Amino acid sequence: MGLIGSYFDYDTLYFTFSQQIWRILGNLRFAWEERRFQGDLNPDNMVNNNGGNPDMGASRTDDLLTFHLDLNYPIRNWLVVSLGDDVQINLSNCAFRLNGNPTAIPCDYKRNDVWLKIAVAY
Repeated sequence: MGLIGSYFDYDTLYFTFSQQIWRILGNLRFAWEERRFQGDLNPDNMVNNNGGNPDMGASRTDDLLTFHLDLNYPIRNWLVVSLGDDVQINLSNCAFRLNGNPTAIPCDYKRNDVWLKIAVAY
């Protein structure tokens, strides 16, 4: 009997640095993650580096590189304003199939999130 479904093994390595100057707190984080998927990826319309042959098993691997930066400024004891940027790059060996189309779309992506947050503590 084979594996029903799929899962991934997960490893991560990161570096974090925080520094406070006057009332402004800055945080910096670099991270690397590796996700090694196990199981059959075909039901999710994905192919992997073995050509999508279900007899060979899944061999999808995702490497994620992440950069995070945020600055926090407390206006009052109960009110904090934060500004941040998150950049993430996913390097993957899988691809999505669209409606059985033999040309697949790679799972790789680059993402950049810039945000402004106002937090109230009560």
